[in-house]
Amino acid sequence: MGRDKAFIEIDGVSLAERTLGTLKATKLFSQITFVAGHDARFAIPAIQLGAPFIFDIYPGRGPLSGLHTALADVKAEWMFVTACDYPFTKPELIDLLADRISDDHGAVIPEQPDGRLQPLFAFYRVETLRPVIAEIVERQRSAPPMRELVENLKPLIVRPLEYEHLDDHERLFYNVNTPGDLTGALVQ
Repeated sequence: MGRDKAFIEIDGVSLAERTLGTLKATKLFSQITFVAGHDARFAIPAIQLGAPFIFDIYPGRGPLSGLHTALADVKAEWMFVTACDYPFTKPELIDLLADRISDDHGAVIPEQPDGRLQPLFAFYRVETLRPVIAEIVERQRSAPPMRELVENLKPLIVRPLEYEHLDDHERLFYNVNTPGDLTGALVQ
């Protein structure tokens, strides 16, 4: 996008504000923290949101660096991770995923209608994920594809059939990565 996606607006509301609102609407979380790369441009808008934020411990390593940083900060047994560039997610989907948490799995991850997993909108058992991510990021190993990483966590996969009752379920994982995606989000 050429700029920080978190503060791109759709209908006058930034992606970060949308994400924060969705998370707060679930009433599940005692702490919501934004994780960002080392970019001072993020600090002032994030402070205005009223949510704490932390910067990547190892910047420039992509989503795994963000997961690593979040894992270093979290105190809970499970954590929920979401990217802020999904403008149409719903609190009801987060609640549905939370209801599936079990000691038998290291993650609860939704599957999109096209069959792809959505590991950046998922619950993770902290003690299961922490050593896996630390080994990759701290040793600067090449990161495996997220799907491969997730498979090693014995995930519970939530299939589209389980959330198709939600309004506008086809757009839950609409992702804003390009100017064209943003235009698509604005006209839909």
